[in-house]
Amino acid sequence: MEQLRNEKNDKENRKLKYIELKKLLSENKKISMKDKIFMRVFELEKLKIEEKELEKKNRLKRIKNINKVINLEIEKEFSESGDETLDIKIASLFLYALDNSEELYSKIDFSKYVEYSKRGVMNRKVLEQKNTAQISEDKDNEYNSHS
Repeated sequence: MEQLRNEKNDKENRKLKYIELKKLLSENKKISMKDKIFMRVFELEKLKIEEKELEKKNRLKRIKNINKVINLEIEKEFSESGDETLDIKIASLFLYALDNSEELYSKIDFSKYVEYSKRGVMNRKVLEQKNTAQISEDKDNEYNSHS
């Protein structure tokens, strides 16, 4: 709890310092290089936070639009058929997946679905060639030692 208060106070202090430095600049007063760097970092952090918020809003808009389309399709399907068909089950699963995507992603092990890159394939081929060359060399050595 205390840590949250400290972080909040720190953010407020940083914001106040930024406003104060901005005011000094507007009065054409010189500020140190350290203060200039602080201002630039503060502006970039603010921009980064704004971009994340905008991205989150856009993502929510896309999901809402998808939900609207799917809900219309589900309503249309219900009104036409009157019973639950496979399409409705699929659509309801899709809606569930959209609502709980973070939780579902955390449960899925994607490593078994990921293919190796071309470089990985080449490395495996080279290793296989080296292993077969080593085996044939060992056989030659074994044959020569018995002769």
